[in-house]
Amino acid sequence: VSSWWVNLLGHAHPEITAAIAAQAGRLEHTMLAGFTHEPVVELSERLAKLAPGRMGHAFYASDGASATEIALKMAFHYWQNRGQPGKTAFLSLAGAYHGGNKTAGTSGSATDDPVSEQAWLDIYDVADCARPRLMAEVAWPENAHTARLSPDGRLVYGTNLSPFTGEGGIQVMDISDLAKPRFLGKFGAERGDGSTVEFASHEVSFSPDGRRIYAGANSSKGGDLNHGIAIFPPNARALGVDGGGVYILDNSDFLERRPDPKLRLLGVMPGGGWHSVLPARIGGRPYLVGGAELGMCPGTWPGITARSTPCSTSIG
Repeated sequence: VSSWWVNLLGHAHPEITAAIAAQAGRLEHTMLAGFTHEPVVELSERLAKLAPGRMGHAFYASDGASATEIALKMAFHYWQNRGQPGKTAFLSLAGAYHGGNKTAGTSGSATDDPVSEQAWLDIYDVADCARPRLMAEVAWPENAHTARLSPDGRLVYGTNLSPFTGEGGIQVMDISDLAKPRFLGKFGAERGDGSTVEFASHEVSFSPDGRRIYAGANSSKGGDLNHGIAIFPPNARALGVDGGGVYILDNSDFLERRPDPKLRLLGVMPGGGWHSVLPARIGGRPYLVGGAELGMCPGTWPGITARSTPCSTSIG
């Protein structure tokens, strides 16, 4: 009745509206987090009669993706507890969609060829627009959600993210030689104390000189985003303007081809528009204009953040 499902059922369907109103008069909502109620007891008893063997417990999930995630983990731990730790393989259907969370989302392959599951970077020469010529095709070591070209045209930055765990970072590919792209590594954000943290980067943009990267981050392992906001299960607040934020990174090591390059963290803007963020000048002042994600990617609300200097930020 919300989010994706209105595409199938429509808005304000009279039968659905009446059913929601009737349900609200009996029992609005319960998480079943240690609780129960009459309808779920009745359903559990009916399921127990249909299921083989003697089923003494029923575990309910909030959605299909969570149910798949739970089933995979329960199966894994079952064999661990039975003393057979080698049983770790799962069978999935090619082309199947098993859910949007970490384990379930990776359990269905698009084809039966594992190589096709990789993210690929294709480089074309389009000097003749009618006859583009493939110069190189190279696989990212890990999946890349989005890819952006640096202002000088020499580097490609591919974002990597696990939005509900904070794991991820930015993968960098050197394409100075278009025929022989060279992978430089996957990078987290290096903090002032020398430690490096992973962050689930959705998309990046650059300052005009390319020395600053503005990375929209859904979550991170650094404890500097989503204060007081639960990022799982997916919810309106975490996907809205209060969730995630923006990492401002120093990209100088890569531009100057320094050995052992790092992406150094210059600033963090919680809730600054984690989905997409772009630098802009409004009334002569520098700003970052960011959008959050509400349900689906096109559903974004813009947020405007004042950027007093390239290294200092304030929420405006």
